[in-house]
Amino acid sequence: MSRPLTMLGGLAPWLPTAGLRREVDADRESGIRVVPPREPSPRDQYSPATLALVDGLLARCAARHGVTPEAARSRRTAPALAARYEWIRVLRDTWALSASETARMVGMDHASVLYALGRRGPQ
Repeated sequence: MSRPLTMLGGLAPWLPTAGLRREVDADRESGIRVVPPREPSPRDQYSPATLALVDGLLARCAARHGVTPEAARSRRTAPALAARYEWIRVLRDTWALSASETARMVGMDHASVLYALGRRGPQ
């Protein structure tokens, strides 16, 4: 016997859920909808000199935590996360950027930047 989709909180057991997140939707009966992951912000609006400075700062933060810059960008180990979060905080504080501007500069979505800045809890 299968349960109705609304009783499963919007997710059926056979639906692929990797990379999806749930949001509250007041219009639906279940109150929850499945949302695809956000696209990262484009970095191509900045000059090569600015991106070189930003990437150099990432290299310094990564070296301080004992990881490579590539690992600091994409991995979820504790040192890589610490390096990435430090990089985001330093960028934002140095140039007084908004969370959206910081996200565009680092090539991430702004929700990840807000989380790194400690202004937003996990979804």
